[in-house]
Amino acid sequence: MTKLHELYHEQGQSPWLDDLHREWLTGGHLHHRLDQGVRGVTSNPTILAKAIEATDVYDDQLSSLIDEGRSIDEAYWEMVVKDIEDALEILRPVYDESAGADGFVSLEVAPSLARDTDGSVAAARSLHRRIDRPNLLVKVPGTAEGVPAVRQLISEGHSINVTLIFSIQRYDEVMEAYLGGLEDHLAAGATDLSGVRSVASSFVSRVDTEVDRRLERLAGDAEEGAAQHRQLLQARGGAAVAQAQQAYQRFAATFSGPRWEYLAGKGATPQRLLWASTSTKNPEYPDTLYVDELVGPDTVVMRPAVAYSLVARTITQRVGGLRLSHARPFLEAAAQAMGIGRLRVIETGMSPHRSSGTEGARRAGAQAPGAQWAGAQWDDAGNLLVLRPGTVVSYERNTLTNARLEEEGIEVIRVPGSELAGCRGGPRAMCCPVGREPASMPDDATHAALSGGGGASLAFGRRVAVGFQPWSSMSQVGLRAVTRS
Repeated sequence: MTKLHELYHEQGQSPWLDDLHREWLTGGHLHHRLDQGVRGVTSNPTILAKAIEATDVYDDQLSSLIDEGRSIDEAYWEMVVKDIEDALEILRPVYDESAGADGFVSLEVAPSLARDTDGSVAAARSLHRRIDRPNLLVKVPGTAEGVPAVRQLISEGHSINVTLIFSIQRYDEVMEAYLGGLEDHLAAGATDLSGVRSVASSFVSRVDTEVDRRLERLAGDAEEGAAQHRQLLQARGGAAVAQAQQAYQRFAATFSGPRWEYLAGKGATPQRLLWASTSTKNPEYPDTLYVDELVGPDTVVMRPAVAYSLVARTITQRVGGLRLSHARPFLEAAAQAMGIGRLRVIETGMSPHRSSGTEGARRAGAQAPGAQWAGAQWDDAGNLLVLRPGTVVSYERNTLTNARLEEEGIEVIRVPGSELAGCRGGPRAMCCPVGREPASMPDDATHAALSGGGGASLAFGRRVAVGFQPWSSMSQVGLRAVTRS
């Protein structure tokens, strides 16, 4: 059982993946993700467009559609619908096993419809007719115009993912649209509400992005070093979690009481909160900030896959300054730089949703040194040393990562490793020398520079460090000192 399985079975939170592209469907990767504990998938036009740009697996279908006289827009939707239908088939066992609670694949209406109520309703109806699967969620933006569209679609029995929710006020409106839509569905003659499902996607990190920007602007107006200046800066990074926790309280209050109990008696299920945009945008914040603090029953957490969302730009010198090129998919740019056709991404083990360092500090009632930044130590593919193409050195405890690499034909040379230190025992630590010739130092030397992990000698007076000595593993490297007579 993985950490994601524990997250669901012990905490009642469903991990969904915020990514989808055809290579995952044809190469078995999505099956692998489900084995690891993922219980749903979402997509959006940006994700799908990047997947089409970053790989060549869509080229044949795209060429065929264009040859048939299809427009670019028509060709796009044909390719998207195929991917969604294939993903729905893969996720269907999860949907059946969970009695319709999970196993969903989300597909968003065109972004141009965000301010068009009637257009959103028509597009969502069309997608549900075209992809007639019970585990499809059509995403409708939670704009002022989107909320009445949600109520109308729910009243017709469609399952909806209400996306792009940023405020408590809008979240209240979305919950009311869901309840009102269910009541309208009953009034229209429905007797069983169990087939109508919905999630409300609250975008977490973007709240901090906006609030932090305002706090920093206010702090800039205050006297530097003054109490108000410090308080404003210290308040950064707290608004998003606080608002999300308040939203969860609203969720618990709304889906209880006589009104809800009546609907539940007709088979209705709660509109679960989905924590979206959970990757931190500020590099100073812990990577798991929006994951650790928002674990709770009857919620969904999105886990983004970053490889296909990265972009690369070229910086060139020109008269008067630097020129920044247009963004290109990172995998495409990296492959070109290395002189190969394209890069193949091997998905490896997923990090636990909570870091042991942070949890340990909480139990102790204090912040352990470095615990704020402690991440998953194993199975994150970060601690690898490439010896040559197709051969890597990896810690033996990287069980899932090592297995996935070997499945893809990579030779894995395993080495022992204990708990990793703050440097995380990465490639630099793994290739540190374990011994070297004594350093040549003048008699009157009183000091020398020590470069962490680089292997420089250190001398204090006539004591000289002459090499490295491993303590308990290759990830913890100590200095062996001798005294010159």
